Amino acid sequence: MRYTSGSTGTPKGVLVPRRGVLNVLHSFDAMVRGSSERGARKILATTTYCFDISVLEIFWPLCFGFSLFLVSANTARNGPRLARLLESQGADLLQGTPALWRSLVAAGWQGHPGLSAICGGEAFPVSLVKPLQMAAGAGVWNAYGPTEATIWATTYAFESSFDASVPIGLPLPNVRLCMEQVEEARVEESADGSGELLVGGIGVALGYHCRPELTAKSFVQRSGGCVYRTGDLVCLGEGGFQFLGRIDQQVKFRGFRIELGEIESVLERHPAVLAAIAALSSMPAPTLLAFVQCNMDIEVPKPSVFRSHLAAALPASS
Repeated sequence: MRYTSGSTGTPKGVLVPRRGVLNVLHSFDAMVRGSSERGARKILATTTYCFDISVLEIFWPLCFGFSLFLVSANTARNGPRLARLLESQGADLLQGTPALWRSLVAAGWQGHPGLSAICGGEAFPVSLVKPLQMAAGAGVWNAYGPTEATIWATTYAFESSFDASVPIGLPLPNVRLCMEQVEEARVEESADGSGELLVGGIGVALGYHCRPELTAKSFVQRSGGCVYRTGDLVCLGEGGFQFLGRIDQQVKFRGFRIELGEIESVLERHPAVLAAIAALSSMPAPTLLAFVQCNMDIEVPKPSVFRSHLAAALPASS
């Protein structure tokens, strides 16, 4: 069982089937290692075991007989140190969030021809496409998928550069995708031909642990079986599905799903706060921001007081 975020700050247990994990492992081994003439020999596992994509990093080499090197959290967060480790270990397979790849590029990392790179956990920034294509000569893949669909549901293998959004691609084997029209009241702006992405197939979870009301809301029956409502707005375009945004207040930050409403709600429980708004800024790098309207009849606290107040009620995102 894996845990994912909730709108109340209480994590939801996701009942992930073993068949879904096996499908992801077999799919990635055929797609990534099978695309190389010699196949990858060593993967560096940089992801905390609290994050579902770590399942791929850990069990992939154990199931298919190549080397696994576990990287400490301090090294994984340090671009120059991680770059040196990649070189010294001769790793030829690395999975990470855009933040990890951005830190490597910023450190002046040059990569090597035999490296296969998998990027996922949040939207793939266009600015990373060319640097990763130059650094990872064995291929670059953009991966997308919620925990409820077992790690990854789609992939896109880069064949060119992009000046707009990067596709999340097409479904893995044994995964079904469809779009469902979104009520106008649920989304501010949507492109023609867009809809909420529904994921079906072998990787769909069995539901939320002891949360029947949430399970009934998110896991629904459609023709062909049970599907998971992702809450992601997509459309079909060049390279497969294109991610357009959310139909709610949920955002992705450092690979974690975060409800902006959670942050606002906790801030508004502070006695000095009258109202709060949270947002995700993308410039120059993804940053969580919060704005508060304070009660001027009392002394306005320092920002560090609000950070401590949030940390006491919400999990860390790093």
